[in-house]
Amino acid sequence: MQATPVRTPCISRLPEPWSTAAKTVAARLGALGHRAWLVGGCVRDLALARPVADADLCSDARPEVVQAAFPRTVPTGIEFGTVLVVLEGASVEHTTYRLETTYSDARRPDSVRFGTDLVEDARRRDFTVNALYLDPLTNEVRDPTGGLADLQAGLLRAIGDPQERFREDSLRLLRLVRFAATLGFEVEERTLSAARGLAPNLARMARERVHKELSGTCARGDLGRFLRLLDACQLVAPTFGEDLPRLAARVALLADWPRPTGLGEGLAAMLAPVEAELEEDLDSIVARAERIARGLKCSRHEQDMCLDVLSCAHELRRDPWPARSRRILRARRLGFASGLRLARLSRPESETWERVEDEVRRLGPAGLNPPPLLSAEDLLALGVPRGPALGQWLRRLEELQLDGVLEDRAAAEARVRSGAP
Repeated sequence: MQATPVRTPCISRLPEPWSTAAKTVAARLGALGHRAWLVGGCVRDLALARPVADADLCSDARPEVVQAAFPRTVPTGIEFGTVLVVLEGASVEHTTYRLETTYSDARRPDSVRFGTDLVEDARRRDFTVNALYLDPLTNEVRDPTGGLADLQAGLLRAIGDPQERFREDSLRLLRLVRFAATLGFEVEERTLSAARGLAPNLARMARERVHKELSGTCARGDLGRFLRLLDACQLVAPTFGEDLPRLAARVALLADWPRPTGLGEGLAAMLAPVEAELEEDLDSIVARAERIARGLKCSRHEQDMCLDVLSCAHELRRDPWPARSRRILRARRLGFASGLRLARLSRPESETWERVEDEVRRLGPAGLNPPPLLSAEDLLALGVPRGPALGQWLRRLEELQLDGVLEDRAAAEARVRSGAP
């Protein structure tokens, strides 16, 4: 059920700098005889009173006309009619009305024919809620596919024949779930049925494009709802490269997961062990996550974050209150905050989590990262040789400092001179 009432989209609600940019482009093209419209997600989000992430325009002006009309443009997808217009303070994309032929690769049209009619342009788009048009100069709204009614009903509906839409571009299967998870909408029955029937096609989609959709979901969507709808559309294995068992438990675990979240943290949350899997060894948990993250073409940072979140959560469940130095070193790690959240969600009955949080809060940045008592240069001056021994002494002195055994420089120097690690 939709949480936000639908209102008439209005240019005055489009934030700067996009509002001025859209008006500037529309006015210039209008002077050349081409009426330009804001289209797609920005109009949908204006109707839902949601934050607007971009502003895209369309008209019957061909790409070469747009390029000639503005001093700075970038041909971001000129073969498909898309030109980026670069203005002071903002850039907006303009796409020429188009009609498309077949999609042999289930990704891009084999050929594009530029059109002159807004209604024809709307028919080649994916979902009705994304085929809304707003004139930035007059505030006139065009809704050729019934998108406003579907917004009001909280429904995602494919335009025309849903099987045809999904065959044209298999990524629309995942976009369907992302939009539903982001907007809190349900999927119209014919659209849902078509998605289930064509779900295997997503497995052939370039993983980089799947990665981008997952990143968008983590940035704006409800991850629990996302997993539930993936399962309903039979898209779990085509998305992740393998099935995720115990989907109901995973959805429940993610009910309170914060958003936005990074892809590394979000992927860790979706792949986190649940129920009987909590007893798995860390190597098995990490191996599966690493396999899936690599298959999704995650960046090194995203992979590291995902694995560290899972590792921290596992360590917290197994040994939440080790020696003080280990607790502090763990709290410094990349994935500690999300790992603690996962541990709390998987074992909510434990009272240890508040104790862990209180300690981290009390220590603060200075207590978690105190200046070392001795540097590598200090150790060399005290006679510690270069090589493995130097690193071992640095780590050991840090542990003793964090545990409160060594409180000042003199004590650390005495420890080194004694030769006792």
